[in-house]
Amino acid sequence: MKKKTVSLMKAFEMFADYVSASDLIAARLLSKISVAIFKKRLDLGLNQKEFAEKLEVSQAMVSKWESENYNYSIETLAKICDKLDLDIDITIEDKSAAYQYCDIYDDDWISGKSELMDAIKTNDEVKNLTLLECA
Repeated sequence: MKKKTVSLMKAFEMFADYVSASDLIAARLLSKISVAIFKKRLDLGLNQKEFAEKLEVSQAMVSKWESENYNYSIETLAKICDKLDLDIDITIEDKSAAYQYCDIYDDDWISGKSELMDAIKTNDEVKNLTLLECA
């Protein structure tokens, strides 16, 4: 498997016509929140129903939180974190400082956005493509 390191901006450019940078940021943040809530529930040894009772919400709400299908307000996040004895930290910084490079793995590197998007549309050649978390 080949590894090619490209700038994050170059990776974003590959998908620019299909996904906005704000979509990617929102998805990453929602994923982090959902995983944190899910891990806390597991650490407490509770099922969704018991967890919902502890937080005084419905089981359906816990399910939404854990499925990354919920748009949290800052107030809601603060309440959840307070009840779960979790800390929350929101960092806003210059993009150039936060993200510099991104590793893309692919058996046969696909060059160019159009070839990659065509491959994704046909679910062809990208079965082994993984865009790793960027740092």
